Amino acid sequence: MSRQPLKISNQLIDELRAAYQSDEPVDQFTLRRLAHEVEKLLPVDATSAYLGKALLAVLNRNIAEAKRHAANYLKLDGSAAAFANAAIIYRRIGESSSAATCFIEAHARAEQDTEFVENIAFELSCLGRYAAAEKMLMQLNHKTATAEELLSSIRDDMARFAEADIDLSDVQAQLDIAYGVAQAHNVAPTAYGLQASSDEGRRSILISLHINGDEEQEYSLEYQLGEKLSALPNWAPERLNVAFESR
Repeated sequence: MSRQPLKISNQLIDELRAAYQSDEPVDQFTLRRLAHEVEKLLPVDATSAYLGKALLAVLNRNIAEAKRHAANYLKLDGSAAAFANAAIIYRRIGESSSAATCFIEAHARAEQDTEFVENIAFELSCLGRYAAAEKMLMQLNHKTATAEELLSSIRDDMARFAEADIDLSDVQAQLDIAYGVAQAHNVAPTAYGLQASSDEGRRSILISLHINGDEEQEYSLEYQLGEKLSALPNWAPERLNVAFESR
């Protein structure tokens, strides 16, 4: 009877992804069972096994292990999908710079896959990499209505930052810190919102990272974030404010 490693891998990876994406904590029994299944998979399909190990490390909040297994996974699979998977893992563990790099590498391997590029460009914009996202969408030979809408939205946001005299590098730096704070509290932001306002001619922008939590958790995150942002040389909360918003 022939083996079907891809089918086996997909079933296991699907279960790991479901656990990874769930808002509910995973019990230790399930984690041990999944770890056992991943080890059994290793000699049959090492690529999927290392992806599974990386996901498990995230669930166990072992950042060093997650980074190591994600790197091993990419050594075995250099596809666009693999780099996108690794980017999502890096983003979850608060490694925004590595996540952005992997998204860019994923794009380099599928530059004209319109839907794939749309997804990557959106992810990059949420990481504050607006210029990279804009460039990707502009390079598409065939732009869908979705791509055109996303490109327009990204350009609108970039214009708002320019009007408020906010450098995109400052946006990126503050978001990197915010995602790191979220990871330290085992929180994964679920959405990204941007709101521009004007007060007596002074323009300002609020970036909200939505989280599944309560007000107490929101206040704790806000306090930690404020401490870290205040150390930045160009921090000007009256012009750019990054905040968490519980839902």
